[in-house]
Amino acid sequence: MSIFSSFGPTPLINLRSSGLPSVGLSYRTRGFAVFLAVAFLTAAFFAGAFLAGAFFAAVFFFTTFLTTRFLAAGFLAFGASEMRPSRYFTRAAK
Repeated sequence: MSIFSSFGPTPLINLRSSGLPSVGLSYRTRGFAVFLAVAFLTAAFFAGAFLAGAFFAAVFFFTTFLTTRFLAAGFLAFGASEMRPSRYFTRAAK
């Protein structure tokens, strides 16, 4: 028995003697199906990670940058006139 008998088209586990039903596909077709499944799952994983990252980036953007800008604009618009010394509380010009 050669050490190379485990490589190539011979499977490591003989599915025909394992009691599992045969799907009737060649090893080449089955390998391509596995490749497509892995590629699809990988693409789905990265798409999900991208969408999750975009969602958290949007939440972070709206809760920090925009909120800070709106609060700052509100304080400047409302507070600027309120914090300016009023004529009633300043010393009368002589």
